[in-house]
Amino acid sequence: MAELPEDVPRRRMILAHVERQIAENETINTYLSLQLAEVRQALARAEQRDRP
Repeated sequence: MAELPEDVPRRRMILAHVERQIAENETINTYLSLQLAEVRQALARAEQRDRP
């Protein structure tokens, strides 16, 4: 990471930005995990139907 600015207000702004990015990525991760589970379940159902 690049050197942080010396002043407290800008460090607080950077901290808030990083915290927002983490929160947004957690939301995306949760959504993608749910989508992944749905696709796996659909695939499993399709594979069971296709078995002789």
